[in-house]
Amino acid sequence: MGIQSKALNSLRLAWRTKIREMHKMDQAARVQPENPYQVIRMNEELTDGSVRLDCGPAVFKLRERAGRGNRRIYVVVQGSICVQEKSGPGGMLQTMCFGTKVGYFRSKGDRLDHVYGVHYDMDTRGNGHPVFHGQLGPAEEFAEAVQDRFRVGGNLNNHVEHILRNVRTPTAQMDFFSVVTQLCADHLMEINPAGADRRVTEAFEGVRQACTCLQGAGHRLSRLNSDIASKCYRSSHWYPDQSF
Repeated sequence: MGIQSKALNSLRLAWRTKIREMHKMDQAARVQPENPYQVIRMNEELTDGSVRLDCGPAVFKLRERAGRGNRRIYVVVQGSICVQEKSGPGGMLQTMCFGTKVGYFRSKGDRLDHVYGVHYDMDTRGNGHPVFHGQLGPAEEFAEAVQDRFRVGGNLNNHVEHILRNVRTPTAQMDFFSVVTQLCADHLMEINPAGADRRVTEAFEGVRQACTCLQGAGHRLSRLNSDIASKCYRSSHWYPDQSF
């Protein structure tokens, strides 16, 4: 199987599994489109043998707070991810690079409030840039996707447009699939370990494990694989080494 087919098949299966388990966590949760062929698409094959896939935009309608009230929030997720096949027969897919943009919206009558926006990516070369990082910023262009997919809102009220944009917060690898996992955790899981619904926790484990076919991009950077780094998650390992 070629890298293009393997990447598409694996990541489309991961998407189907995450969404199936999401519905088990909360039957009222919705995503549009749901069809994996619309959500995960081939972009190009690169000269290094890796492939770039486009992901989304996918529009989620979720509880704003898990298990509390009927208020819903709309979240749009769009991104791309470059993967290659690890050398050797049956090698797993490895991340080479990624970028993800996320926009959150509330619908209030004839108004759509843009309340949070962030993009995540990785930088292995930039001075002072954490390898994996997120930057807050508006994603008002996603409002149209919310309106088209769920027929809500009208006038856009952008609460994010004046937020400071050049703060790079170190993060985990927040690719498209990682963000979907985060959405399920934030909006479908109550923080109540003692009284947790077993069906929900088991479904979330299914969400979490759905993308084990894909290894993160940490394999590319020796400083993230050193003995000390594997036991220490502090920021000293997150920035490029400037001792040259």
